[in-house]
Amino acid sequence: MRSALLLAALILLGWLGPAAGGAQVAHSGSLGDGTVRGGSVDQFRIGGGEATAVTLRITSLRRGAAGTDVAVSLFPTALAYGTLVLAPTAGAAYSIDLGPARLLLKAGASGILGLGGGALLVPGVYAGIGGLVRADRRLAFRFDLLRHFYRIGGETQPAWSAGLGFAVLPRAAP
Repeated sequence: MRSALLLAALILLGWLGPAAGGAQVAHSGSLGDGTVRGGSVDQFRIGGGEATAVTLRITSLRRGAAGTDVAVSLFPTALAYGTLVLAPTAGAAYSIDLGPARLLLKAGASGILGLGGGALLVPGVYAGIGGLVRADRRLAFRFDLLRHFYRIGGETQPAWSAGLGFAVLPRAAP
C-alpha cells in the first residue's frame, strides 16, 4: 500500500510540478518516438510475501500505437542463498502522448525463472499501466504498475509489481 501511495505522489508531482510554478524543464515537448531504455526498483507482492527486484526495461514508443515492452527483474536477496531468480516480461505497450509525459497501457507474457539447487519455471501473463515523465532533454522518470497472473501448481496465483526508476529517451530527429 505504501508503494502505491508513493507512486501516486510521484506521478502527481511530475505532472503538476511545472504547472504549479516549479522548475521548468528545458525541453518540455513531446517525448518523441523510438526506443526507451532504463531501469527501476520494483516491489513484487505475491500471496502474503513481498520481494524487491532491480529491473531493466526496454520500451518502443510509438505515439498512438502499440510498441514492444520487454523487461527482466532480478531479485538480489535470492543471490545471497545461491539462487538466481528472474521475472521476465514481454508484451505490447500502447502509448498515449501527454506532451512531456507518456501513459503506457501494457499487457503480455510474464514468468518467474529460478536456478540454483534445481530449476523453476512459472509461466504467467500481465496487464497494467506505465508512464514516463520528462525530467531533462533525454531523461525521464518511469513508473510501472502491473497485475500478474502466474500458473503455480495447477492454480492461478495473482501478484502485483510496482516500479519506480529512470529511462533514457530517444534522440530527437535532426
